[in-house]
Amino acid sequence: MASPVGLTFLLLVSPAVLISTAISPASAGQNQLQKRSPEDLKKIKEGFTALGKFALSRIDTITSVVCPFLEIIEVYGPLISGLVKFTAAEIKGYSDMDLLMGEFEKLNAKLDQYHAEQKWNSWASGVYHKPELDIDVAWKTYTTLLKSLREAKDDEEMERLKKEFEKAYKKYESATKTLHSLLIKKGVSFTHPLGDLLAEHVNCHEKNIREYTVLIYKLIYKANTMNEFYYKLKNTESDAKAEEMAKIAYDAASVMFQVHMQCIKKSMDYVKKDITKLIDQKKARSELAKEVWSFLVKAYDRYDWMVVAFISKKSQHQKVKFLNSHVLSGFTPVEEGIVTVAVARQVKGTHDKAALVKQAIGRCINEDVLCYKVAKKLTECNELVEGKPVSQTYTAVHAYLRDAHDSQDAQKEQEEDYDANAAPEESPDKYIYRGKCKKFPLLKGKFVVLIKSDEEIMTKDPCSKLDCGEKEKRGSCVGMKDMFLAVCECNKPYYGQNCEESLDDYKKNLMAKTAVLDRKHRLVGSG
Repeated sequence: MASPVGLTFLLLVSPAVLISTAISPASAGQNQLQKRSPEDLKKIKEGFTALGKFALSRIDTITSVVCPFLEIIEVYGPLISGLVKFTAAEIKGYSDMDLLMGEFEKLNAKLDQYHAEQKWNSWASGVYHKPELDIDVAWKTYTTLLKSLREAKDDEEMERLKKEFEKAYKKYESATKTLHSLLIKKGVSFTHPLGDLLAEHVNCHEKNIREYTVLIYKLIYKANTMNEFYYKLKNTESDAKAEEMAKIAYDAASVMFQVHMQCIKKSMDYVKKDITKLIDQKKARSELAKEVWSFLVKAYDRYDWMVVAFISKKSQHQKVKFLNSHVLSGFTPVEEGIVTVAVARQVKGTHDKAALVKQAIGRCINEDVLCYKVAKKLTECNELVEGKPVSQTYTAVHAYLRDAHDSQDAQKEQEEDYDANAAPEESPDKYIYRGKCKKFPLLKGKFVVLIKSDEEIMTKDPCSKLDCGEKEKRGSCVGMKDMFLAVCECNKPYYGQNCEESLDDYKKNLMAKTAVLDRKHRLVGSG
């Protein structure tokens, strides 16, 4: 299969890493397993704690990361091998086994929590649900087996338990391949039909897309873990099977990456649909603006937002522009009936330079400037902010002659009324400039300016600071149209935030029997 477009990865630290330092060769006897010094045991347990926390935090990044990414959650290769090869006496005498299984269970609990409250109606009614059910049923059998192996009285009981699992799992072994074939089919609007389903079901809200991504990753992770265990039980593991499982993991993750990327590219189309549903023509415009703003910062949390609501006909004068109650630049309007809701957005960032921008705007615009000319005046301003013209420091301008009816009204009230996830992490005052202008000839007006992030002001090309391994032909950087956002497109088999990893790592982990950690906590060695 050709390398999919846009393969940006963040590799979740390998679950195998969590247990690799504690697994001795399968042929080692019980006495050999117990020869570690107290200092070694302490280091191992400290390593488990640190790496365990790191692994769990990596799962959290799926629902909060700024850029889309492709991630592979690896299987417990060494632990799988150990459970297949160890005798009952070795497992019972293995002092770290409870610790290993504890990390195993915590990782899965973290994976499970992300879609516990989500409504999967479209998913559950579709073809994807059948392989999911098969994988989940098999997983219960598998985890029960792991507990039973630890409690087995002797080798004979262990072998009986393994044979029972082998017989029961045979009918579920193909579930991963079925899910994979469904995921990689071609879609209508999106590259894959899953994208069409999710776009319709959740309006391409990134938070929901990331939660679905967790679900997909979890299913592939479970299935590949069980398949590798099954192959080891039958002594049929091979490079070809490892290659197939790696391909399934890679393709599934790349599908979700592409869905996420397309949802970002088409996000304003979905924003318009959402706003249309929210517009209540009977509601006070200031309340409507705040309601839309509150929704957008939750559903589209990648961006800073400014929202304005007004009666459409009061801002449609083309020849006598100074009569318009609202003059907008950099906004996307959504008109429904007699009301228009206009929105402006920018990718979030830091705003330490906003104070300098405000000073420069203040020197450009005084109270005698006509309100409808504010935006044009700013584009012509010769003031500089650390060498950058003022025209490159802001995203949108809203000039108004009466009430603002925008999302910046009563900001303190908003911050008190909505929870931390609804309001920006910092007050919009930090990136909002408020000034005064004049309505011809005597009446006064006001204007507000949405100030860009420091990153966007100072860096013209977001790719300029993103190394994707172009020299080694591992990948290339691609900027997103009409927004300050760049991602790495990695050439298969490379992946990682900067295309620094290789898919061979995943295949080695599938086949792992022994492993050690180097100073960078990277998995090395396989036998």
